[in-house]
Amino acid sequence: MMAGCSVALPSAAGASGVEGIAEADPQCPISAPGAVCPPEPVSRTVAVIDPGGREITRFTSGADGSFRVPLPPGTYTLHEVVAKPGIPPSLKPITVTVTPGHFVHVVLLFDTGIR
Repeated sequence: MMAGCSVALPSAAGASGVEGIAEADPQCPISAPGAVCPPEPVSRTVAVIDPGGREITRFTSGADGSFRVPLPPGTYTLHEVVAKPGIPPSLKPITVTVTPGHFVHVVLLFDTGIR
């Protein structure tokens, strides 16, 4: 699962990049109607890839799931950095476009595999 939005938030003069929160979802194996089972924040490492396939940087979200990464304007793909070989990523890659003077807000949803 993944979600993202292209809300560009104004920032300090000239500053741009991507910011947001990383969450793990779903948290409950069976969700009854009306049951509350929100995503939980997670600390995960994500690579920022340019259109040419080059890794520009990596970042790790905080324990509260938050992250803020300064980047020059451009289009990037966010990929999960998998800690152990052979384990499939739980985040589908997401493409973001960074515009001058703005931070794009993104919600990264990591699939827990719970069904």
